[in-house]
Amino acid sequence: DYDALVLRFDEDGALDTVFGNSGVRSIAWDVPGGTFDDRAMAIAVRPTGEVVIGAVVHAGYGDRDFGVAQLTADGDLDFSFGSGGKVRLDFGGVEDPSDDELVDLGLEADGRIVLFGSTTGTTTLGRDFAAARLTPTGGLDPTFDGNGGMLMRRGSSAAWRPSDGGDTCSSRAVSSAGRAGDS
Repeated sequence: DYDALVLRFDEDGALDTVFGNSGVRSIAWDVPGGTFDDRAMAIAVRPTGEVVIGAVVHAGYGDRDFGVAQLTADGDLDFSFGSGGKVRLDFGGVEDPSDDELVDLGLEADGRIVLFGSTTGTTTLGRDFAAARLTPTGGLDPTFDGNGGMLMRRGSSAAWRPSDGGDTCSSRAVSSAGRAGDS
């Protein structure tokens, strides 16, 4: 049972005892029937001090989902975000269970959160790029590709695809206008 951990340090390098439990906050999605192994992949801090964590959530054998949590500036789960401070996104699709892997996240200037990664849930040809955008309160943003999430497939021929057969995301950027993108 592995949980995502967030640690905050003060200026001299000591754990900030005001944050979480003596400087440490453990976050568990604990999906029923899952393996309870959650891995933090990305972190961002809002100008107001809330901490946004992106994770890979293990929902069962071969089934991983995007996970997002928001902490208050003091390191407590922010119950105004998602359900109990957490959100889990499953792209689902052709392969069930799907293997969704969050790689990074970006905060837009208006507080929305863009998530980047990949999924196997939409094709039997390998991985596809996956992205989703959440509202500041953790709901799917319906103005993003019409339903809050999007998938991109570069091609279906093996010659077009990398040797591992997949399209993935390895980094992201947020422009000065507050718009997120991938590379």
